[in-house]
Amino acid sequence: MFSAEIAQGELVMPFDAAIEDGYGYYLKLHADDLADPAIAVFRSWLINRFAALRGTKRPE
Repeated sequence: MFSAEIAQGELVMPFDAAIEDGYGYYLKLHADDLADPAIAVFRSWLINRFAALRGTKRPE
């Protein structure tokens, strides 16, 4: 996700090992929060952003 920033020296990996085991991020919210259009759009954007990094596209 941050490979460009690491390559440019803007970020540093704290460990030598990197593990790719799927999606490892969680958006913590209550189910009722998805009724807020801003939260729903942000959630969809996050899902699609990570899917794009993996070469897949999830439906809106």
